Amino acid sequence: MELKFEKTKRIRLQALRGDFEKLNKESNEIILDYFTNIISLVHQMRRNGEYIDDVRVMEKIPKSLDSKFDHVVVEIEELKDLEDLTIKELMGSL
Repeated sequence: MELKFEKTKRIRLQALRGDFEKLNKESNEIILDYFTNIISLVHQMRRNGEYIDDVRVMEKIPKSLDSKFDHVVVEIEELKDLEDLTIKELMGSL
């Protein structure tokens, strides 16, 4: 039974990793909803044994936004170090 559980967990984690890599903000999606989706996905990954740190999540977010956020992303990258920001601070900046 343990082996089946571990296999199921591993398969689920692979699917979650794929979802994380493919995740992009839709042009009509509200930024708060997008952050909620990302945080929910990251929590699911962590519950399934994936170590994913906040810096990796914060590096993903600017890359996955639509082009209307380009000027804000450039400003954040120039003025702030992602390693010193929290996810809430990044969300507030956007």
